[in-house]
Amino acid sequence: MGDDGFMGSMTTRGSRQRSARKAERLSRMIELYENLLFGLTLFSDCMAAYYQDQPNIFTLNENTFQDIKRRINTAIAHAREVLQKAGADGATKAEPARFEFPSFTDHPLIDRIMEQAQILVGTFERMFPGRSRSDRLSHGELVSLMVEAMEQFELLKTAERISNFTKEIN
Repeated sequence: MGDDGFMGSMTTRGSRQRSARKAERLSRMIELYENLLFGLTLFSDCMAAYYQDQPNIFTLNENTFQDIKRRINTAIAHAREVLQKAGADGATKAEPARFEFPSFTDHPLIDRIMEQAQILVGTFERMFPGRSRSDRLSHGELVSLMVEAMEQFELLKTAERISNFTKEIN
């Protein structure tokens, strides 16, 4: 009987640790999607600044981004609910492991946009350390952010081309 108590305790502890890891993973995914959402917002704002004199192009871009941002917001809200329920209710501890964020690959340029959105977030954090994401950037700040992010994107693409070239010759 002593062994069963010890093994039961170990099983319970292992189960709690797995549940905690799954909840932590979902927390990290929420953070990743929040960054993605912020990056898409920055990308959208940069496009608005760039195409300010061409409202038809801006409207087309904005409609596309609004749909994607709405879907990401909905997914984040649902993930937070799952995480909150998992922490409050022992019966739903498996939910974080089953939760999946939706794919956004149905747009032909989405991979490139997502890559640029990630670069915009990193560039924003370097250029405006400590600034709240809810504070809108001025037109000049958006232009500066765009220029810096484009340089970072080009550096990334150059490094990628060099890496591919190196793989080809080896």
